[in-house]
This record gives sequence, C-alpha cells and structure tokens, in this order.
Amino acid sequence: MKLYIILAEMKGDFISYIGNQYDNFQMLGYKFAKDHTEACVDFFSDPAFPIDWNDVEYIWAEELLLENDSGKFGENRKIYTDVFRLPPN
Repeated sequence: MKLYIILAEMKGDFISYIGNQYDNFQMLGYKFAKDHTEACVDFFSDPAFPIDWNDVEYIWAEELLLENDSGKFGENRKIYTDVFRLPPN
C-alpha cells in the first residue's frame, strides 16, 4: 500500500481579498491504496468529512514519496466526479 494525497478542482473560482481570481484547488485528505485510482475511489466512498460532491469538478491523487530526487509526485490523472454514482440531493 502506498500513501496518497487527495486533491480536488472545485467548481467556481477563488477570489483573493484584493480581487484576483484563481482556480480553486483544495487538498481533501490522505488515503492508503494500491494506486491513485483506488485512492480516489476509496476517498469518494468514505470521505474524511461531509462534502457536497456537486461542488467538485474532479479529483486526483498523488503518491507521497520519501525518496531523494523524486521531484515528481503522483499520476495526476483527473477523475471527474460524475463517473461516480452521486446520491440524489
């Protein structure tokens, strides 16, 4: 099992105090899994906190490595939440 950090692109933009507009990325949590897809599916199935998945554009997982010269983390493959079965509101 590997340790992954779960990240998300949220729907809507982040507006700074001075009015600058940015994409809204959030760190959602961590999961131990065999690969990045399993980490995303496991997090979606059992999130660490209540989340309205309708606010999320896509999630991805990056493996946390403790190696010298690792420089690149994770698979960075987007998994759109509409591929999961969302419960009715």
